Amino acid sequence: MSDRSPLTAWLLANLPLLAVLAVLAASFGDEKSLAWFFRQHRNVHPAIKEAMFLVSDWAIPALYAAWALLLAYGLRHGDALAWRRVIVFALLQVLVAFLAVRLLKMGLGRPRPWIHGDFGGDMAYQPFSAAANYHSLPSGHTTESTGASAGLAAVLGRPLAGLALGGMNALTGFSRIYLGEHHPTDVFFGLLCGNLVAFGCLLFIPRRSNAARRSHAA
Repeated sequence: MSDRSPLTAWLLANLPLLAVLAVLAASFGDEKSLAWFFRQHRNVHPAIKEAMFLVSDWAIPALYAAWALLLAYGLRHGDALAWRRVIVFALLQVLVAFLAVRLLKMGLGRPRPWIHGDFGGDMAYQPFSAAANYHSLPSGHTTESTGASAGLAAVLGRPLAGLALGGMNALTGFSRIYLGEHHPTDVFFGLLCGNLVAFGCLLFIPRRSNAARRSHAA
């Protein structure tokens, strides 16, 4: 395992989703218009809708599988640093994606785009709601995906891997918007929350020294 350019890899893991959000913002006047467009598009293109469901359901497990491979590598080769990195990531992901973000979603109570039907219904926030229909902000899927993809990119430190991981993250974020589960701003704040995990991976996961890398490679 080598650490080449962790900051560059982390940046590249974020750029694809930021680019998607920028294109959507430039293409639509507001989030209501965007949600309406994708609602109509889903009705006309069921195959694309099913593909987006597959991305939404399986992209994150695929990212966790990559972390599991890193854990297996560390255990098999006696590389304590490799499996310790996985443990640190898992702890950060639990604290941010599974605890803090869920509490934030419940506290804010933003309605999801799809529950409005023809968008003539009540779009008011419902703070401290236990109903999943009002857990739109921030996007939990995007938080998980960003934490897993940008965090792994930072750990691997390989720019091309970071870009590939960022592509998976962008697909996940876009799928949530396309399916009407989240507004673009929900996805953006999910990206920010997920990067708390990635920053934690940069700050709290130790780096292998050059001498240790040569020794391990030998």
